[in-house]
Amino acid sequence: MKIKSHLPMKRLLKPLGLLFCVTAIVSCSKKDQPLPVEVNPINPLSDYSITPDSADAFTFKFTSLAKNEIKLLWRFGDDSLSTDTAPTHTYQAAGTYQVDLQTTSKTGNTSNKYTNFILEPDNIVQLTAEKTEVQNQLQFGLKMKGKIKSASWTFNAADPVTAVVTTTTSTSLTPLKAFAAGSFNSFTVTVVTDKGSTITLNKYNTTDGIVKDAKQTAIA
Repeated sequence: MKIKSHLPMKRLLKPLGLLFCVTAIVSCSKKDQPLPVEVNPINPLSDYSITPDSADAFTFKFTSLAKNEIKLLWRFGDDSLSTDTAPTHTYQAAGTYQVDLQTTSKTGNTSNKYTNFILEPDNIVQLTAEKTEVQNQLQFGLKMKGKIKSASWTFNAADPVTAVVTTTTSTSLTPLKAFAAGSFNSFTVTVVTDKGSTITLNKYNTTDGIVKDAKQTAIA
């Protein structure tokens, strides 16, 4: 009878012992796991320089001067992107562009530098209108860095007596145009470069040449 009474107790102790061992192993494994190490953030510094291209008025070199960065992302303000350290970019038109350099450090921290980059039409193309030996005649010209693919001129010559305006056009780089004595006229020129960049300038002229301050001349 005693032997029979001890058998259930032994069977009960075996599962309890196994449960105790498993609990001890799990507890030990938790103690052995290293505590997470706090990572100090590394903050990058975004900075860059912009250098005009000596051969093209629409082209510029952007050079990163960033620190603590492992990744760069340029935005040139015209939907163009680059991840190069010193990219060269050509704009397709004059205007104001927001240039942004975003830098990322190895800890994932980011910084940005923004610049409002302005391409002034008058800084890209210089127009001239010189008197010729013919009375009241001007020879127009243009100067700019880069190769000019085409130029389209539109002249609006006004008659100071009748106020009638006559419109003529030219595709010459140096067109000749005669105006009525004492007239105040307007003209437009659109220039396209070999890289596809386009710029349009609107100016006024008299028989003496291009008017620098159109308002003062018109009032006078």
